[in-house]
Amino acid sequence: MPISVELSCQQAFADLEALSGPWQDAWETSDPDLAALLLRLFGTHLQAHSDRIMKAMIFERLDAVELAP
Repeated sequence: MPISVELSCQQAFADLEALSGPWQDAWETSDPDLAALLLRLFGTHLQAHSDRIMKAMIFERLDAVELAP
């Protein structure tokens, strides 16, 4: 199945939306370890989706080059 930039972005936003409640609850606590864990998880999420979107952009570019006359 080809990777689409649009679908990758939508998946990233859907993941963030699903996690927004638990993340909001974690921010409201005064536990610094929980806040640090939250930031690490958020950073990992950003990195994973950034890599996925970059690959999708490369594949779309290669498809455009192959289809060009």
